[in-house]
Amino acid sequence: MEDGLKSNTVLSLIEARDGTVWAGTAYPGCLCRFDGEAFEAIPTPVPSVLKLLEDSKGRLWIGSGAHSNGICCYDGQEFVTYTTRDGLPSNSVHSILEDDNGNIWIGTQDGLCRFDGERFIVHGEEHGAFSRNHKCSVKDTSGQLWFGTLRGGIYRTDGEHSQILTTQDGLPSNSVTGLLPQPDGSM
Repeated sequence: MEDGLKSNTVLSLIEARDGTVWAGTAYPGCLCRFDGEAFEAIPTPVPSVLKLLEDSKGRLWIGSGAHSNGICCYDGQEFVTYTTRDGLPSNSVHSILEDDNGNIWIGTQDGLCRFDGERFIVHGEEHGAFSRNHKCSVKDTSGQLWFGTLRGGIYRTDGEHSQILTTQDGLPSNSVTGLLPQPDGSM
């Protein structure tokens, strides 16, 4: 492509703390850094880059979506890939979020987990997270984590306590594919 993108299909876009704009593309999955004039494409170990997150250490986390290649962490030099062999509930990653303690929360097609830097801890029914298919995630102004699911409503946690919100609580649907925290603390 003329602008340096390897695909015309951009699936994710973020601005890093240093002002760098990163785009994630569909096949071939590339991480593309914008320098103000054109994109520099960096090939990734995944066939498409569905989700991007910059963590507090400046690393980029890359979710592969339905292409089932897990999640990658890019430190600016190399990629480290994590899959079900490492403890992910599924290799299909749909959401990525960092909590106030530096844990990376990963919403997958088959459940939610937290990466503490060493291992993946699955958050299932024993934590109140009964829906398996996580679609989106955000952190609100108080540090609570919100996860939108397919047919399971919203799962909210502060790390210790959790709550499920569904149509019985006023949601128009139990399928939640987007969440947007508001400055006043509402969602």
